[in-house]
Order: sequence, then structure tokens, then C-alpha cells
Amino acid sequence: MKVLIVNTLTIGGAAVAALRLVSALKTIDHVEVRVLMHRGNPESDDDSFEVLAGNSLLNAHGINFVAEKLTFLLHERDKSVRFQFSLANFGTDISNHEFVKWADVIHLHWVNAGFLSLKNIHQLGKLKKPLVWTMHDMWLFTGGCHHARNCDNYLRKCGNCNFLKYPKPNDISRKLWNKKNALLTNSPIFPVACSRWLMHRCNESSLFSNRGMAIPNPIDTNVFKPTGKVEAREILNLPKNRFLLLFSAMSLKNEYKGFSFLKDALGLLKNNNPETFNKIDLLVMGESSDNQLTDLGVPVHNLGLIRSDETIISAYNASDFYVTPSLEENLPNTIMEALACGIPSIGFKVGGIPEMISDRSNGFLVDFKDTKGLQGAIREAVEMTDSDYHRMSEKCREKALSEYTYEIVAQRYLKSYADALNKM
Repeated sequence: MKVLIVNTLTIGGAAVAALRLVSALKTIDHVEVRVLMHRGNPESDDDSFEVLAGNSLLNAHGINFVAEKLTFLLHERDKSVRFQFSLANFGTDISNHEFVKWADVIHLHWVNAGFLSLKNIHQLGKLKKPLVWTMHDMWLFTGGCHHARNCDNYLRKCGNCNFLKYPKPNDISRKLWNKKNALLTNSPIFPVACSRWLMHRCNESSLFSNRGMAIPNPIDTNVFKPTGKVEAREILNLPKNRFLLLFSAMSLKNEYKGFSFLKDALGLLKNNNPETFNKIDLLVMGESSDNQLTDLGVPVHNLGLIRSDETIISAYNASDFYVTPSLEENLPNTIMEALACGIPSIGFKVGGIPEMISDRSNGFLVDFKDTKGLQGAIREAVEMTDSDYHRMSEKCREKALSEYTYEIVAQRYLKSYADALNKM
């Protein structure tokens, strides 16, 4: 079976998941895999991996991204939603690309931001090859937004979109919904969600009626694994006798990653339980500005944005707990990485997070936006006995080994490919 993996960028959460799936599929003897991406740097000189545009926006491929954003400027409510809505008006026709012609199955991941327009997806659909589409957000079944949040208009036909400056029944979200509806009539799209949470939303949407299935992202549990805190802290030059709380995001400026909630929770803990608070150091991975990490009241160890898996694995293993107060998530790679390394997590009950964290088994679940609850979970984590922590750590590793290994996920996708081919 010949499978083509397609994604816009070579970096980011969707890219990490897609490339891990590539590695997982390559462990199966009778499967061949190629990769086609739009922008970024290829991982190697492998001739089965092609990036169309490189890093430049000053070419036909890159200009599509600029055109997408400029077009939406006419409609956006304000700049805060600029990257939260995709029109899919501009893109690249890849239907004649040699990789596409070679493939038995075309596996789409995140293809927005100027890579594939709806017209381009229709061009792929006309090839009569199954388009398996792993959804990393809600875009496929909405009128354009990537996360609907509190809006349920996608259950109908969209319209009256609160991302737009002038929402009305027949606004661009309704028009885009109509275009997608026409596309789905003629294109063999098989939607896959990384989480059951996203699958349920896909299946209740007006565009897909019980057509979606859930398959999690994979992780190499032979690479992401427990290595020992003492060794990891020595590698990263971190204190040996402090409670290390890890926070990670591509950018701390992204308000939906919830760093402000962590900051407020630490403030509450300082006021309510100063002895516990004084045991904590904060370890941070991701882009940040100096003022974001000041006035927290705890020592901060800022690793910055890390690309090296080796360093990332050391950061997890050096930590006692991973905290992710995100406001919108599908199935976070970060929690999966922490689980595989045997590190418990604290997170809000949002998106697919409750599928990964079992409260007080392999971490702590907190009600959405509940700062006081987040403070309480951090306090409990710091005050855990060694034996309770050891049991929780073992449950983390068990979760990763039972659901997210390369072998398990690759076999589930292989079955989905075979089912899709049988339906053509």
C-alpha cells in the first residue's frame, strides 16, 4: 500500500503528529510512505520527502498564504481572530504531482494557510483516490473557524459567525459551508479525529453525519521514555531538590495556551499555601518575552523554543509535573510526551484532554478556567507522597503503552486505509 502524507508546515503540532505517523507506518513491511508539505525545511535529503515552497513567502506557493490572510482582513472582527479562520480560497494544485499520482491513499493533515484551497481538494477528489483526512482542529466541518468555542452554528449551516465584523445569516461562513457541502458530495473524504471529543463534534455537524472515526496520534515510546530525574536535571543544569513544574507552548503569547491562568494560580498558591509555593521552580519551553516570566514569585528556568527531541525528553524527565491550562485542545502532543516519559499532567477539562488524563490516576483534571481548582491541583501535586507519585507515574507510562505506540496507531490507520479503499 502506498500512502502520501500531506501537511502545510514542517513544524507545529500537526506536523509533529504527521511525521510521527510516517515513522509509525514505515515499521510495516508492506506499506510505502511519501511526504508532501508546503512550507518549511525537509527533515533530510530523502527523495520521498518534498517541501514545495521552502521557507520563502516570495514565490507562487508562499504568496497564497499572504493572499489568504489579506482576503480575510476585509471580514475579520479584529486582529485577534486573524489566524482563527481560513477561507481556503487560495492554494496549489497538487493533483498532477508525481507523489499524488504514485499514491493509493492520500492522507491529508492540516492543509490550510495557503496550501490547499477547496478547489484544490476537489481536484484531488476527482482522482478517485480515498482522501483520509486527519483533523487537528474543527475546520473541516465548520464554515471557516478552526475552533468554534461556544458557538454551535456548525450543527446547522453556519452563518451569523462571531469571528466576522458583520455577522449575518448569509455571511462568508454560510457561503463557505455551502462550498464544503458541494465538495463533500463529489469527493471521497474519510474524516479521522485525533480525539473522541473531536470525532463527536464532527459526527454531530451538519456536514458530516456519523462519518468520522477517532484514531490518536502516535508516539515512539522507545524514544520518549523515563530516564530518571537526577540524570535529566544534571543534563539541563537544573536544581536537584526542588519541585519542577513544566509549562510548554510554541509561544507563551498565545492566550489559548493559558499561561495567564497558571500565573494566577501560582499567585493564589503563594497567598494561601506559602510553604508549598516556596518549594516550586517553573521550567518553561517555548518562545516568551522577558516580562512574561517576571513577577511569578518562583524561580524560572527558561529553555526557550526547543527543536531537539533529546532536550525535550530531558525536560520532561527533569520535571515532576507537566501543567497545561489550555483553553482549546484536540489531543495535545505535549501531554502524550509527558505520559510516555512517566510524568503526570495537570490540565483543564477541555477538548481531548480528559481522554488523556484520568483524574488522580495519571494526573489532575481541573474544571475549565477554574483558577482556584488549578491552584489546588498544583498544591496536591507538590504535597504528594513518594509512593503515590510513583504509582501515578506508572499509570502515565501504562497509558502511553496501551494506546499511543507506533504499532497500535499504525495498525489502526492501516485498517482505515483498507476500509476507505474498499468503499471507492
